[in-house]
This record gives sequence, structure tokens and C-alpha cells, in this order.
Amino acid sequence: MTSAVMQVLERLGGTSLHRLAENVHVAALTVLGLFWITPFFGLLLRRMTQERETLWIRFWQCPVCDQLNRKTYVKCQRCEKMRPVRWRDKWQTSALAERLSRMSQRFGSLRRALGWLLFFGLPAGVLWAFRLHTFHQNPFREILGSAALLLLLLFIFFFRAALRSGWRSPLDGLVNLVVSGAMACLFLTTCFLWATAPFRPDKPLASVQAASDGRIRWTDSAGRQTTTTAGVQPNQVMFHVHYAVLSWPLLGVDQTFVTQVQGTPVIEPSTLSLLKRGAAILKNDGGPGPRVVLLEQVLIAVPGRAYEITIPASKIGLTLRELKPPSH
Repeated sequence: MTSAVMQVLERLGGTSLHRLAENVHVAALTVLGLFWITPFFGLLLRRMTQERETLWIRFWQCPVCDQLNRKTYVKCQRCEKMRPVRWRDKWQTSALAERLSRMSQRFGSLRRALGWLLFFGLPAGVLWAFRLHTFHQNPFREILGSAALLLLLLFIFFFRAALRSGWRSPLDGLVNLVVSGAMACLFLTTCFLWATAPFRPDKPLASVQAASDGRIRWTDSAGRQTTTTAGVQPNQVMFHVHYAVLSWPLLGVDQTFVTQVQGTPVIEPSTLSLLKRGAAILKNDGGPGPRVVLLEQVLIAVPGRAYEITIPASKIGLTLRELKPPSH
């Protein structure tokens, strides 16, 4: 699944994949800026085009002489008959009604504040999590992160439209809710592809160089480097590698993530936390559903040599393959 998406992006980008990623990145940031300033322009436009408010005066009709009196008058202005008191008026002036009214106002204020927080906070969180604040990153991740941001904005737009429809137009609200659910599913799929971008099945997971003092230099397929220290034995360096295997037979997903080397994380903290939570929840041993398994393996390297971390054909464990030095 991941390799197929990467091949499509390579065909679209060709030799200018970095330029394509930059253009998509700029487009996503532009849409985000317009998305954020749209409510302020809408408020300004409504204030400029709103009509002058109409003053409404409410009356009550005297049951004796049919005289129309203002609602603020307790007695009829003609026969001085007292205004009849309805149960609704008694309820509106009761302490319980006032208490419920204040609670409703507080709930409305809290809902609006939470809505504005999600309106600005969710895109800002995705912007930071996918490192879209910088253009110096892997082009595949840059494209997928930009696509995820656009899908999130579409989800917020349709979900907000569904809430605004309410009971006034149930059919429109249902359609917008279904579309927002589809955007959420596409957003989660894009997040998965973004997380798996550095671990392409057709390429080694990482390259390893071991030093005589026990230092391990780890470089993943995205070019991110991590240095840690392992145990030194005579003519060999032994280090522990933690990795996670995500499998989903229904969608043909079989992805391996290297998470830690000698206790040092080699992926983003958000991805590492997500895999740990997924392993605690997705423990099914069979069936078409997804499954996440956390594993650990001990690898042995010879100091001064370079290796590649690959997945064997049997899909069991990791393989440390030595790279031969170039011949002169």
C-alpha cells in the first residue's frame, strides 16, 4: 500500500519531486491562511451589510374591554383590569427558570469557545506535528503532510456545516455529516502513510555504522541520524533494536517500524506513542482487522563496518546485512 502510493507520487513528480512537494506545501499553507481569516471577513461583511434593527413592541389584550396595552403595563389603561398571569409567565420568572437560563448561556459560551479552540487548535497541531512549518524535509512526507492538513480542513468545514444545519435541515445535516466522516477516514489514512513514508518496503529500514568504542550511528531511510552507545565485546558490538509490526490483512498492510535503538527513540514521539497505544488495543491474533505487535531483537555488528537493516523474505525478525566497501 505504502510503496504503491510512493510510486504514484514519483510518477507525478518525476525528477522535480522536491518542487512538487514545495508547491503542494505552499498551497496547503495558503488554504490554511484563508481558512483562518474567513470568519473575520464574514463578520466584517455582516456588519457592513446588516440592516437597521426593527424595534418591536409587544402588547397584551385586556380580556374585559379588549384594550391593547404594552407588555410593561400590569393594569389595563382603560378599565384598570389586572393583566392575566399565564403559567408560562410564572415559569419564566421562577428561580429554576433563571438558573436553567444561566446554565444554558454558560453552556453556549463554553461550546463556542471550544469550537473556536478546535477551529484554530486542530490545524495548528497538525501543522506542528507534520513539521509543515519548515520546507526542509522528506518530499514524500511533505506532500502527505500537506494533503493531511487539507483533508482536516475539509473535515472541519463539513462537520461545522452539519452542526449549523441542525433540525432546520436534517437531510443537509446528514449529508454533511457523512462527508465529514469520509474526510476523517481519508485524513487518518494519510496520517498512516505519512508515518510509514520513511519505512518503505522496497528499501532498507536504516543503515548502521558501529565504532570500536560502542557508538552506534543509525541513519534511517529518510536521512534522520541518531547516535547511541551499545555494549562492547571483543571484536563486536551488541545492540538492542525495538520495532513494531502493523498488519492488516484486509487492506494488504504489512509494515515494520523501528522505534528504538538501545532505548533511544529513532522516530517521532507522536508516532511512538501511537504505536504503543495501538499495541495495547489491537491485540487480535487473527481475522481481517488490524494488529500491532511490539518486538525486540538483539543485533551484533563488527566495529568499523557498515550495515543495512532489512526485512527478510520470511517476514520474521530483522536482518543485519553488511555493506561491502567500494572496490578501487
